[in-house]
Amino acid sequence: MWNSYKMKLWLSDYKDWYCVLGRRGIQLSKKWSQQTEAMDAYSRKHPRVPSGRAEVGLFCQEPPQLGNPYLEDTFLQDYLKSHLPPKVFTEMSIDLERFGVRLKNEIDPLGRECELNPPRLQQFDAWGRRVDQIITCAAWKKMKEISAEEGLIAKAYERRYSNWSRVYQVAKLYLYAPSASLFTSSLAMTDGAAKVIESLDIPRPVQEAYANLTSSNPSKFWTSGQWMTERKGGSDVGKHELGRLLDLFSLLLLLQ
Repeated sequence: MWNSYKMKLWLSDYKDWYCVLGRRGIQLSKKWSQQTEAMDAYSRKHPRVPSGRAEVGLFCQEPPQLGNPYLEDTFLQDYLKSHLPPKVFTEMSIDLERFGVRLKNEIDPLGRECELNPPRLQQFDAWGRRVDQIITCAAWKKMKEISAEEGLIAKAYERRYSNWSRVYQVAKLYLYAPSASLFTSSLAMTDGAAKVIESLDIPRPVQEAYANLTSSNPSKFWTSGQWMTERKGGSDVGKHELGRLLDLFSLLLLLQ
């Protein structure tokens, strides 16, 4: 069927050229004329379909529309409903539905803005002085505020729902991640730092750091980062040319 369709297009193109040459007074050989007559006969027997040739015009595809991620994710709802106590599920579901509205109306547009304006390093100012500033867009800064307000780290450490608190936090992060423009990377490192400190029974030198890492107050909330020496190995730590050893005392000094 496809070969027949291509044959129709080929014959149609040759017919067009034959007409053009004839109008310009160019005489074709008898053999060529016989071929074109055969082509015309084939064309009459197999009429050309109206859409045989692509039409030039404007084509715009409608972009996908994000709905409420929680309400549209029946798998997540069923999982939480089957694993959580009924009262806990009801309370979590109400907040997750509300969070889904915020994702659709506020967070997803912010994520797109972050993608269009990635962080950049400014090493020198206009006067040639070394400044080494990481410049981020307003949307990225807003992501940090939202992370605190929604308790994307704090939910796991407030223990409002006992052991189910971590499930609550992960459910929110799961909904948040597709619209977050990788802000979840900072949150993962923040969660890791908080968990390490908590596992050490929150030593006195880092109590303030722990409080800020797990805060739901945007003005106090800290995010964590990591610094890596990757001269050769990249993410393959075994190939690194540089190495370091941090004992617990050094770690506590670093976090002060």
